[in-house]
Amino acid sequence: GSFETVAVSEAAYRKRAIQIRTILEKSVRADVIAFQEVSGEAAIREVLPEGVDYGVCTFDDHKVQRLGFAWRKTLGDAIECEVESALSLPNLAEKDRVRPGLSVSLKADGKTIRLLSVHLKSSCVSPLEGGADQRGVLEGSNVACQTLQQQVKPLETWIERKSADGGAFVVLGDFNRNLWHEVAADGPARTDGSDPKGDLPPAARVR
Repeated sequence: GSFETVAVSEAAYRKRAIQIRTILEKSVRADVIAFQEVSGEAAIREVLPEGVDYGVCTFDDHKVQRLGFAWRKTLGDAIECEVESALSLPNLAEKDRVRPGLSVSLKADGKTIRLLSVHLKSSCVSPLEGGADQRGVLEGSNVACQTLQQQVKPLETWIERKSADGGAFVVLGDFNRNLWHEVAADGPARTDGSDPKGDLPPAARVR
């Protein structure tokens, strides 16, 4: 298809904010909204529907393309808002670090709901890509896939930690991965055939 180039200007930015607000107000009407690639709280509040009291959870450190949550305060109160730095792979050189996760816990109707928003490493989209450079093969030698592979362990750790008490949790956001292709893939979820419900062995890779 064809794409129209839009010059970056204050007017174009305002127009986009209004368009997003209209979608959220008229079409989505969600109680909780997870945001990708925002600069901070001000950018989130610019696009939220008017006349509704929202709580906002975000951060202003790390690189640009930050994450955020907004929720209707009538839903409940936030009891936790945490940046999940482990997902940014802090062991890497600073120039190679990727985006962290953002975790928020809401108390709604007396129950705790835990949410994790992610924006995982790009350029390792599908195991069906293949090719000489193993592009898209999560357990392969492609550099982007190796980085995404390293994000699996902190993601599993968050899930295990937050679900230990049997409470409800949701992981959402941009996985930069075609999950439908994962469902159709043959073979075990891990290269060593171990149970994916258990801890990830050091030598194993997720497929």
